[in-house]
Amino acid sequence: IDSLPVRNILMQHDPGLYATLPTLATQFDGTNTIVHVGMYGFDAVALAGNDYCSADGQEYSSYVYFRKVGSTAGSGTWSAGQVIDSVWFGWNGLAAAPYPNTGVAVAYTNPTYYGCLLDVTIGDMDVWCRESFDRGLTWPAAYSVTNYTNALAGDPNHFTAWLEAGCMFDSEGDLHVWWTAKPT
Repeated sequence: IDSLPVRNILMQHDPGLYATLPTLATQFDGTNTIVHVGMYGFDAVALAGNDYCSADGQEYSSYVYFRKVGSTAGSGTWSAGQVIDSVWFGWNGLAAAPYPNTGVAVAYTNPTYYGCLLDVTIGDMDVWCRESFDRGLTWPAAYSVTNYTNALAGDPNHFTAWLEAGCMFDSEGDLHVWWTAKPT
């Protein structure tokens, strides 16, 4: 049994905050086992580029990532948590590529820019991904996988992402992202 420094990270602003919906992936670097953990924490941290949704009355939370490197899965110490993004839903995917590949990825849904402006966040969602190419040490900016256009209710030609998204790496180290789409 192991523990994470989650309470220290998430309780910076409010002692009543907590984390939920953890996701876990393990990876081998040739010598050590790397344990990757992501979780949904109820302490929304606004990230640059995502603050357009901060005033729409929705409950946003932070998806926080931790990693631990050790010669066995039980050894090593946990990293400080890193906020991957502010998210509306906590049904995220976390995956790590097999050795010798170095990728780690998180996939999730978030309201589009127009979904926030029009206050139809649940009706206009995109799938987002954030990838690390060095086993979770650094995380370049997130990118939209779907980049759906603005949802027009009742348009049979328009689809939008629903709530959940997932990801996995194949044996070659290529990332695959999946999600549920629905017509508007």
